[in-house]
Amino acid sequence: MKVTAKNNILIVDRTVTKSDPDCVYGLGVDPMWYAAKNELQYINSFKMKISVIIGVAQMIIGIILKGFNAIHFKSSIDFVYEFVPQIIFMVLFFGYMNAMIIIKWLTDWSSVSQNGPAIITLLIGIPLKGSDPGDVPLYGSGGSQKFIGNFVMSKQYQY
Repeated sequence: MKVTAKNNILIVDRTVTKSDPDCVYGLGVDPMWYAAKNELQYINSFKMKISVIIGVAQMIIGIILKGFNAIHFKSSIDFVYEFVPQIIFMVLFFGYMNAMIIIKWLTDWSSVSQNGPAIITLLIGIPLKGSDPGDVPLYGSGGSQKFIGNFVMSKQYQY
């Protein structure tokens, strides 16, 4: 991508191609995505996944602060019956979702004969299919998803 300045206006020439096909960007988005036909779809998907990761992290911090409040006000009932189940559910279910997003990003799907599994389908399958990962687990044999699904669903109605 060639960027030039003319009268304090940036002009982007998107016809320039990447010279080194093995070049990998450690942080950020490859500038060649801005010249792709599916730029909008890719960038929106990227922003949505980053927002989900940040949102889950923010909610976990909020639950941890709730636990600190329960400790500070010496409310063992709030700590045991609110904080503990909330943090377990949040970290197991939504932390697992964040881990799946990151694993899917870091996996080179061009060397695999099939496309990567849809994260939303795997998450919906946890409560609906008895935590069966289906034909294509994101990684491994699906044992971690079975454990998380069984644990989360068993703890949901315990209290």
